[in-house]
This record gives sequence, structure tokens and C-alpha cells, in this order.
Amino acid sequence: MERAIRELPGGKFIHEPFVNAYMYGNDHVSSRYARDAPESMDVTFESTTQMLLADYPEHDFVFVKDMTFAVGHMVDEVLDRLASFQHTFLVRPPLLLIPHFYEISTKPELVGRNESGFRQAYDL
Repeated sequence: MERAIRELPGGKFIHEPFVNAYMYGNDHVSSRYARDAPESMDVTFESTTQMLLADYPEHDFVFVKDMTFAVGHMVDEVLDRLASFQHTFLVRPPLLLIPHFYEISTKPELVGRNESGFRQAYDL
């Protein structure tokens, strides 16, 4: 899906901007990758929101692909500020998804993290 949309002429594609803020940003929520953040990454949830709300007159459309876990802590704010957006939710087939998250759940460094996005998708 992502690749197909990238190929459409006239579009701007923004890949997981809130994940960057969630994992690496100055106000990051996750500590999993904070120490590995690229030095050039100076991003916040506010700057990400402003980027998404910006005008892109040189493009016919803007498509943003992100993960629900990255905005789970601020669902109401996201819905209020991005209310003019058309939202689409894509869910991977459970036969692929469940084994993937089981494998992740067995890694000690990841146990206890709720980054599946299920709860956040429900809240949205």
C-alpha cells in the first residue's frame, strides 16, 4: 500500500512522522531508542503537527503513514488538531501480525511495551 501511494504522481508522502517524535524527539515517550537518536533529529510532537498542517501547494495531495501507538498518549489532541484530515486505518492480516507480536513479546528488552497499536486504534 505504502509503495503504491508513493508512486502516484503529484503527491507528497510523509513516513511515520509521529513515530520519530515518539521514539527520538525532544519530548519522546519511548525510551527504547532515545540514546540512538540521530543528532540531527530535532523533532517534537508540536513541530510534527505543524509540519502536517502546513500547506504543500506544489502537491496535489499529501499522504501521511504513521503508527497508532505513536499518538496513543494524545488521541484527543490529534483528533482535534487534525480533524480536517481524511483518516484511513490499515490493519495487517492477523496471520502475519500475531506471530510477529508474539516474537517481540518474548524479547526481555521489549516485554511490557504496548506498541502494538491495538488499544490506540480502538481509542481513535
